[in-house]
Amino acid sequence: MKNRVSTCSVAGGLLLASLLLPASAGAQGCPDYIMASGLLCLCEEQPQFGEAENVLNKTLCIGFIAGVVEEGAGTWRAARTVCLPNDLRLAQSRILVIQYIRDYPDVRRGRSHRVIAAAMAEAYPCPRPALR
Repeated sequence: MKNRVSTCSVAGGLLLASLLLPASAGAQGCPDYIMASGLLCLCEEQPQFGEAENVLNKTLCIGFIAGVVEEGAGTWRAARTVCLPNDLRLAQSRILVIQYIRDYPDVRRGRSHRVIAAAMAEAYPCPRPALR
């Protein structure tokens, strides 16, 4: 029987790693990733950084996004603001968040967790209940 690691434990590990490292660790030149502009810097490959630096930054990015999504998923569904698909992948979430920040440059001044929630709400809105 193969040993399987759940998405929750991977996301939890990535989130823990991102929280234990200083916000600027591995992110030379990137602003604090608590703000969306810093998260975008972490999530996008930076040509001025080396390969190892970009891998660390991408890991921090995915860990932060995974933590927000895992933490928010139940609340979002209960409030019927976001209905995430069961097959959502971490890499998809990263691409979605990057595109959202690019599409709405004003959000770069916002807090990353709120921008992630807004990106998910736009991409995965809950269906409206049918009117009777």
